Amino acid sequence: PGDRDAEVWNVHRGTAMYLQKKYREAIDALTPVIGKIKTPELAAEAWYRIGRSQAALKQYPAAVKALKASLAAAPKWNLADDAHLVLAYSYQQTKNFKNAKEHARRVIAEFPKSKLLDVAHYRLGECLRLTGQVKAAADEYRLVLKKWPKTHLKRQVLYALGWAQLGSNDYAGAEKNFTALIDRYPTDRLIPRAKHGRGITRRRLKKFGLAVEDLNTMLQAESSQSEKSRVRHVLGLAQKGMKNYTDAAATFRTILAEDPNYKETEKVCFELGWSLKSLGKEDEAAKAFANLTKKFPDGPLAADAWCLVGDRAYEKKDYRRAASAYYAAMNKAGKSTLGEQSAYKLGLSYYRQDNLKNAEQTFNYQCFTWPKGPLSSDGMFMKAECLFKEKKYAEALAAYNMVKQPSNKDIRILVLLHASQAAAQLKQWEKSLDFATRLTGEFPDAPQVAQALYQQGWARQNLGRQDEALKLYRRVIAQSNLEPAAMAQFMIGEIQFERKQHQEAVKSFFRVSYGYGYPKWQAAATYEAGRCFEVLKKKTQAIKQYKKLIEQFPKSDKAPLAKERITALQ
Repeated sequence: PGDRDAEVWNVHRGTAMYLQKKYREAIDALTPVIGKIKTPELAAEAWYRIGRSQAALKQYPAAVKALKASLAAAPKWNLADDAHLVLAYSYQQTKNFKNAKEHARRVIAEFPKSKLLDVAHYRLGECLRLTGQVKAAADEYRLVLKKWPKTHLKRQVLYALGWAQLGSNDYAGAEKNFTALIDRYPTDRLIPRAKHGRGITRRRLKKFGLAVEDLNTMLQAESSQSEKSRVRHVLGLAQKGMKNYTDAAATFRTILAEDPNYKETEKVCFELGWSLKSLGKEDEAAKAFANLTKKFPDGPLAADAWCLVGDRAYEKKDYRRAASAYYAAMNKAGKSTLGEQSAYKLGLSYYRQDNLKNAEQTFNYQCFTWPKGPLSSDGMFMKAECLFKEKKYAEALAAYNMVKQPSNKDIRILVLLHASQAAAQLKQWEKSLDFATRLTGEFPDAPQVAQALYQQGWARQNLGRQDEALKLYRRVIAQSNLEPAAMAQFMIGEIQFERKQHQEAVKSFFRVSYGYGYPKWQAAATYEAGRCFEVLKKKTQAIKQYKKLIEQFPKSDKAPLAKERITALQ
């Protein structure tokens, strides 16, 4: 023990233990003698072996201290470059990436002739990748492959490069490097996870069938539950891409059943809902979305899920439930586009319930909150519709005038038609005529053309242009056999009555009574026919018309008048 070379023997004994992977024994052998070593290089080697052993035992904080002591003892001893790299790895394992990158870069800068430069660039690349600097990481990996094509790290570099390229959306490059690894080293321990990465890449490249093959291979390998869930998640998405919604739904259900604590459970619930929806299982899909809102009420997908729950309820005409769901979606979505959509649909749900007050308030809120949103014009139109239905014609007309860019031509047609009708109710005949004329000019093939022609005729009639009105009414009758035609025929009778053409007027009113099935207009026409017979002094026929009206249309507003006329005539 007193020999001058005893410190050498102690270090060599520790080294021999380390090289046999007797890490605990190496630490125990070197720790008591480290303070007795006088030679800096030997002290550096002893600390290095201790640090290396501690790193092998995953005692990374202890390894950091030992390796720093090694470099402090002899900054340039012959294994200093490796000490820096093991220190970088230990820092990396404790998530101190800043110091890890610093030591990798020091090897590159201070040891330009080191045989470990490939390791240094690889270690730097790993730290960059793990801190989200994937493009810079990919550059480091590519440098290793270019400058050291025979590096012993080739498998790890190909694997890491594939993941870095995947992280930077270079899917073609990632697939190429994962494939190179899989083809050259088919039995390597990294292959299952490389197939996982390639499966993700191929799904992104829409190679869904190949992605499914790769991901199923990974599922057959030994892995943790959380890793299996991640693989299944991508597998389900690939199956969805293949439109194999049955398998996708089964995959997502497996994740929920086997790993309820999976960190992406919210997304899995959402994808399950969409898979079921794609299968036409709308009620099951709505249930899945509703389940998401219960499990993750404040999650990023809660608003979307509530909106989809509302859509299903709306389709089933359960407008009360739809309104409740859209209200929740609107509050969760905030001032986003989805928030605007939810507000609009909420207003529609109220409107369908004839809850015009709430509907109008909701459309007001939508237009105020999203004045330039894609549905702003549609919301203003629905606000106008509420006012129109409430017979607030002046306010409705003002709102129709504010509808500038509706989402489709059907809304534009209804804006022009209802604006014309609102103006007519206000006796603003020129405005009414203008709106109706614009409708027939812009949309000559629209189903509402007959109604627009009627509005034009009604406006012209009230402007004293009866001949023009008659021509328009006859055009309506020629184009349609629906209510506008019944109305037009009735108005022809009215003009004929006013012109004292009572015989012709009777024929027109009879055409309404017997030619169309619209009770309101049939009752009115029957009453007017009776009036014509009175003027023609055909008392019996007049009474017959009034009695017919009372029998066939007892709830008509004309029935009381008919009774009065019968009494007067009798």
